[in-house]
Amino acid sequence: MDVSLAELDPSYKCRRLSQLASSVVIDPQIAPQKYFRSGLEMLRMAAVYLEEGDFESSYVLYSKFITLFVEKLPGHPQYNQSQAGDITANRKKLKNVFPIAELLKVKLLKKYQAQYDKKKAEQEEVERRLAEQRELERVEEETKQCLRQEQINTEQQKQLSQLIEQNQLIGPSHPLTPDPSAPPTADPYTPPPLTADPSAPPPPYELPTQPDIYSTTDPNYVTPYFDRATKPVLSSLGVPTDNKYGLRTLFFPRSLAERFLLLAEPNTHSNMETCGILCGKLARGNFTITHLVIPRQNSTPDSCATLNEEDIFTYQDTHELITLGWIHTHPSQTAFLSSVDLHTHCSYQLMMPEAIAIVCAPKFKDVRSFSLTPDYGLHFVADCKQSGFHPHPTHPPLFEDSQHVNITEDGDVIIADLR
Repeated sequence: MDVSLAELDPSYKCRRLSQLASSVVIDPQIAPQKYFRSGLEMLRMAAVYLEEGDFESSYVLYSKFITLFVEKLPGHPQYNQSQAGDITANRKKLKNVFPIAELLKVKLLKKYQAQYDKKKAEQEEVERRLAEQRELERVEEETKQCLRQEQINTEQQKQLSQLIEQNQLIGPSHPLTPDPSAPPTADPYTPPPLTADPSAPPPPYELPTQPDIYSTTDPNYVTPYFDRATKPVLSSLGVPTDNKYGLRTLFFPRSLAERFLLLAEPNTHSNMETCGILCGKLARGNFTITHLVIPRQNSTPDSCATLNEEDIFTYQDTHELITLGWIHTHPSQTAFLSSVDLHTHCSYQLMMPEAIAIVCAPKFKDVRSFSLTPDYGLHFVADCKQSGFHPHPTHPPLFEDSQHVNITEDGDVIIADLR
């Protein structure tokens, strides 16, 4: 990809990271407690990126944490009702995050400046070599023109000499005496036409071959190559990604759904739903579901609600897990997201864009993973104020099969049944 010098300007790149960090939106329908939980997971991901040397992603997450809890969340209508312990703990974390973010910014500025200087030097070298090439071409063209003119002059001089010789032969040997009684006539002598057109180009003249300044035989020079293909999609952290929505890839083993359905069998036989929380880790820019937490819950034939969420949080904190979505059964229905499911998943996806909703329909032997469409469904459901089961428009679609999921044949998950 051909990156311009302006795009590598350190101040431009830092402004771009700041724009990514400031893209934090608060949904007043989501309780502040969920944002405090999201902040903890944000710090876990930032620490992973930092350890892996991905300073840009780490800086963006730390900066988002600052933006969320300094600028955005205090404006939440329920912020003052938050538990004092959550606010106090969050302020302590902010004190630690500020210096880390500043150190990362300094490190990134040095990195960007080095990239900028290298790119500038490369461009100056290319321009210098191009200038040398243009000068060689100019000198070569001038030399060719001089040689052509010299050939023309030589040819004209030769013809003129031949004419003079012919005139000398005619004049002294055969003098002509004009008849005084004859009427004046035009000069009887008319010079013969030139045997060659002076303006016609001479035969081509080839100069000795000039050395090519871009010759690949030069061990100290590599001809620059630019891939001018379409620029890749960037994720919410500003890093390239193959996903059309800019989402990071989420891996989970095929055995996840099989083992979950075995645990859910008693409820399935009673036509009752079962749900679980998908948790995992971040590594090298991708997510992997490593744990399945089955919380205490209230179930009905068409719904399932978690209880004692503090137990879930304690387990996640103990194992330093990140919430990556949820899974539930439709004992007698097909795999889809009901209106209640859409609102449940909306809070997951607002907190984590890569969060998925896995729906298992054992009656139809179908398992699918869904996501709200980021460009429409997510915002539509977030703005919907209705509760319970209610109709939603179907076009454009509010959800779709997850585009960033990769199901693996190997691996397994740890199941924590807290019921």
